[in-house]
Amino acid sequence: MEIEYNLGNYSQEEAYQKIDAFLDGLVRQYSDMISNPQKSWNESKDKMNFAFEAKGFDINWNIKIHNGRLILEGKLPFAARLFSGKIER
Repeated sequence: MEIEYNLGNYSQEEAYQKIDAFLDGLVRQYSDMISNPQKSWNESKDKMNFAFEAKGFDINWNIKIHNGRLILEGKLPFAARLFSGKIER
């Protein structure tokens, strides 16, 4: 599954900061459903791996910031595909 978003006028650094804070907030907000969260940015902070466990599923996504776009790439476990529309939103 690949999801793309337009970042508008955010610089790469601003996008990195907002995405990093957003993911931290999601982990806190859904701490009852998410376990073992892991994120690691590369040195230039334009690529990140984000992984966690949710409802018994291992979720692993790659996030890229490139040319004003946010690109999320990852595979959903078969049973979680029912929720793909909600995940994209």
